[in-house]
Amino acid sequence: TVLGALSTANLGNDSYSYSGYTLGGVYARTHANGLSWSVGYSTSLRDYDDLFPLFSHARRDTSKTVSASISHKQIQINGMIPRLSCASKQQTSNIALYDYSSIDCSIKLQFDF
Repeated sequence: TVLGALSTANLGNDSYSYSGYTLGGVYARTHANGLSWSVGYSTSLRDYDDLFPLFSHARRDTSKTVSASISHKQIQINGMIPRLSCASKQQTSNIALYDYSSIDCSIKLQFDF
């Protein structure tokens, strides 16, 4: 699956209002034995509309995210299938305060009816 999005936010304060885009893709597979998995990648850019307070330039952020998830239909908890998902994100900004890296993981329970 290929993903693409344009975004804009008008927050009333132009130094926090922005426009940007996200591009990415996800590859997912389900095997006959019940194993399902996916991997994904996305990159995004945000250009902020006005000068950032105390700086002589507008903020600009870029981020990259790599994600993966896995589940198996034969593993169930009270009739629900758990799915483990993790994403690693790296954001860089021309305002160092907004540079960060994160790894976020979650377990979701899926109930089919």
